[in-house]
Amino acid sequence: MKSKPRIFVYKMTADNGGAPCLMNDLLSLAICKPKIRHKAKVGDWIIGLGGKHLGDGIIYVAQVTGTAGAEYYRDRDFARRPDCIYHFREGGLTRKKSAAYHEDPANMATDVGTAPEYRNARVLLSLDFRYFGKKREAMPPALKAFADSIGRGHRVNHDPARRRALVSLIGRLWRKHTGPTVIGEPHSKPDASVCCSRDEGTAECH
Repeated sequence: MKSKPRIFVYKMTADNGGAPCLMNDLLSLAICKPKIRHKAKVGDWIIGLGGKHLGDGIIYVAQVTGTAGAEYYRDRDFARRPDCIYHFREGGLTRKKSAAYHEDPANMATDVGTAPEYRNARVLLSLDFRYFGKKREAMPPALKAFADSIGRGHRVNHDPARRRALVSLIGRLWRKHTGPTVIGEPHSKPDASVCCSRDEGTAECH
């Protein structure tokens, strides 16, 4: 029996074009959220909600349509993407001098892991997404208490009623906004000083 696609839901601490990253009709999640990047498979869904600094509401919804590993940082097709902040030099990954994100070296362990395995260098790709940014979509009343209860980390194990509500929400948003599309702008501009949250890795802002 084929398993149902999972639905990962989390609250975003920042929305500055880095995670998720949108360019050329492709949404990518390459930095931060290593637990989701490790677990999510093609067909699964990701819902990013606004945290306390961004305001309530849905910032993006995406279905995973592809994945990449450390080759993301070798492939010329991805080289100009804002979240492709590392490159291979002298046999290992280093942060690009031009990178707009994660200047703190502690973020590298969260983003890609350590050499030579780079176990965290797993990138989620989506060609089927709705990104709302500042124009956040409201959570329906049936899911508001659930959204309010989310703290650190993510939620993926849902009871049948909640799963039905999430599936209904996705369907409604896809009917309202046809085609993979960007509806709003990010909440803020790129900021290299912003770090990954501690619950999802080892990086910590100082």
